Amino acid sequence: MQNWQFELVGLDFVPLGEVLNASSRQVSIHLNKLDTASFRIRMDNPVAEIIAQCEGFIKGWRNGVLVFYGPILTAEENGEASGATLSVNCISGGWIALNKRYANQSITVGAGKRTNMDRAVIVKNEIAAANEDDFFDYEHGVDTTTYPVSSGEAITYTIERYTLISDLLRVMQTGDNTFDWRMLPMDNYSGGVVTGPKHTGFTAAPVLGVDRPEAIWEYGTGRANLQSYRNVVSRETQITGAISLRGSDAVSSTFGGTEMTKWRLMQEVVSTDISDAAMASDLRQAHINTRKAPRRITTWQPHIDPTGLRMPEYGIDYEVGDLVRGRGVANSQVRFDGIFRCWGVDFTVDDNGFERANLILQEEGS
Repeated sequence: MQNWQFELVGLDFVPLGEVLNASSRQVSIHLNKLDTASFRIRMDNPVAEIIAQCEGFIKGWRNGVLVFYGPILTAEENGEASGATLSVNCISGGWIALNKRYANQSITVGAGKRTNMDRAVIVKNEIAAANEDDFFDYEHGVDTTTYPVSSGEAITYTIERYTLISDLLRVMQTGDNTFDWRMLPMDNYSGGVVTGPKHTGFTAAPVLGVDRPEAIWEYGTGRANLQSYRNVVSRETQITGAISLRGSDAVSSTFGGTEMTKWRLMQEVVSTDISDAAMASDLRQAHINTRKAPRRITTWQPHIDPTGLRMPEYGIDYEVGDLVRGRGVANSQVRFDGIFRCWGVDFTVDDNGFERANLILQEEGS
């Protein structure tokens, strides 16, 4: 059985104690997306009043390893027949840096131009610069020096004034040579002392993850370590034509050739705020490349494994971004058999402390 602990940390990063007797515990770890956590406690819990004011952070520990660290985002109190409870949602410590800070706040003309600079390093530098603002000297908590940052491609680009850093990150990820990123939790309390305000590390690479041929899940055959699976094919976000608007009268479009013949024309405005024509074209093409066919997402739900021996172990045998193996047989038919990339893991912990790790995947080449 895995050992999970949720720890409440004050706004000054000093630990305030473990969140005991929490139910509905969940931690979701993602690639190219902020991690989240949630749980529920009774209002007579010793730490409930602090959490109810969203005045703190939550650390999520799994077998003594820090897998989540972020601010309390929402706290909802509900009175029920059995008493009052508090439902709590938390988000990665990178939330402020990406969604509450802006790039290029200079009034100097041309200050936003970045020449022959790596795409991911552009984002990294703007995250770092947001901590050096002359008027608001408040840390957002993200470290940009501990982990490697590179997209593998240099570009020349002008950042518009007051571009939200999450929007800049989205733009930098467009094009044929995109990159992966993560916000990794970092413990900033050691030996009874707060070691600094940095609690999250930004990392990026052309591809985050490695091939894990020994990480194998099987449904209805072999190891039979999957309790269930789900394959969803959806056309909801499908497009064969992408439009970008620049200024009051500039309209540009990109179309998917053979896809339009098969699926007909389906258009969407994908950008209204990118003045750089080349970057706008890259963005349109990236949308076509990823959305020209119906989206196929696979979810695996492994069995609960108290022994820890029946299936691959997260953090040891695989992590998000890695390539894993899967095979499923149902009704005497092979329903899936191939290599899948792990885009996310949703950990749920029941009231008895048993963990289930649901994997979110996409088959390679799909």
